[in-house]
Amino acid sequence: MAQAHDLLTSRAWIGANLIDVVMRAVDPFTSAQVKISGPAIDVSPRHVLALSLAIHELATNASKYGALSCSEGRVSVQWDVQEGMLRLDWEESGGPAVAPPTRKGFGSRLLEALVVRDLGGDTKLNYDPSGVRCSITATL
Repeated sequence: MAQAHDLLTSRAWIGANLIDVVMRAVDPFTSAQVKISGPAIDVSPRHVLALSLAIHELATNASKYGALSCSEGRVSVQWDVQEGMLRLDWEESGGPAVAPPTRKGFGSRLLEALVVRDLGGDTKLNYDPSGVRCSITATL
């Protein structure tokens, strides 16, 4: 979250480019493991904070249990905008086999509530055996 605040402060809290938001959220991980793609769009401070927190949560879980927990693992973060809606997809591959959790933890509840409450959108988490997938849609 400090990275998101630094980014917003450098831009006088008027928003930030989504590429910068995503890059800062995954900065602790090697670029060989994380692929980022999407158009350069500016998002509001609310989007910066919520998306930074969501991506940080996904990356933290991936580093503990998923694709970022091993050198062979990969993460793809891609996004697009259509008709005023942002769609951001997080996809893990090459990591340990994934099993759905037996209960909803803090992270999944945070992801779902944060996007609905702060961004007027939706979060879909899929625990595919080949890697976690998360799709976030948000009103721009």
